[in-house]
Amino acid sequence: MAQIELRNVGLRYGEQTVLSGLTLNVEEGEFLTLLGPSGCGKSTTLNLIAGLLEPTSGEVLIDGRPMAGVAPRDRRVAMVFQDYALYPHMTVYENLSFPLRAIKLSESAIRDKIAGVAQALAITALLERLPKALSGGQRQRVALGRALVRDPGVFLMDEPLSNLDARLRVAMRAELKRLHQQLCTTMVYVTHDQAEAMTLSDRIAVLRDGVLQQVGTPREIYQRPVNQFVAGFIGSLGMNFLTCHLEQDPTGTFLRQDTFALRVPASVAQRLVQQGGDFVVGLRPEHVVIGEGVDVDLRANVEVVEYLGSETLIHLRVGDTVLVGKAPAETLIVPGQHVGACIAHASACIFDAANGGLLATDTDGT
Repeated sequence: MAQIELRNVGLRYGEQTVLSGLTLNVEEGEFLTLLGPSGCGKSTTLNLIAGLLEPTSGEVLIDGRPMAGVAPRDRRVAMVFQDYALYPHMTVYENLSFPLRAIKLSESAIRDKIAGVAQALAITALLERLPKALSGGQRQRVALGRALVRDPGVFLMDEPLSNLDARLRVAMRAELKRLHQQLCTTMVYVTHDQAEAMTLSDRIAVLRDGVLQQVGTPREIYQRPVNQFVAGFIGSLGMNFLTCHLEQDPTGTFLRQDTFALRVPASVAQRLVQQGGDFVVGLRPEHVVIGEGVDVDLRANVEVVEYLGSETLIHLRVGDTVLVGKAPAETLIVPGQHVGACIAHASACIFDAANGGLLATDTDGT
């Protein structure tokens, strides 16, 4: 295992800034995912750790040792690429043995190492096959095995599941999770897939335009995103946003838009009154529950209905905003219908409309 530290790392190509002031620690044995849209600097960060790129400012340390000028082969890191990078003319056994022959390991040691790795990854029966005779999932396991035989201190994975179909990706996610639990090796994983990041990671680092936005556990980032970008990017559907104005009446303080109203706790209301301006209320789709028997906080017209089998997504028109909510699968709702929805007020996030920063969650007053 190894610990990685990035200290104020920046990378520029001429006038273009790719990474800016990135400071990030990856603890020993941790599974950390770099998450963000294309072009945000995820793969660049991975290449800086691997030594395939050198930063123009700041430094990369592995186990407290500065990596400036240290060749990739001397960093005890192993990379798994999106395209697997297997040698097509070599069998699986030969692919696995290649990095071991490069360091002149004995044939008996190579056989023992490959046997152990092949058993762990369930590829023993594939050792005599060529890559062209393997499925996508089998090739992925071989690519993992070739990294694993080197006993690296760090695994670096650059979107390794993106070429697989949806069902196989889910299966391979579970295999990666089991592998990490078995090996307890430090892993840094790059993806733009939120489901992969949420299910695999001990912590997630969200990047945008080369700038780190937030680092935290999947639960922290999902429930307390630091800004609207993170809130909208995390989650398969992202967060609903409603731009609201603050209203006070004898019954309390509310954030309102059209028929939507969110009661604001007194501790939060005082801060919002002092700040003034408009605010954005963020609600996850699962916190907008539609159907019979719910306490109605909001009534709106249905625009779109998406039946998913286990549940139904309902798109509601609220003023100038479309709000996505959820209903039980058996609920019969059609476009054009006027329905009631229950809002989970305790799960709401309140953002500054001017800069998108998180001001408060509805219940904590922070």
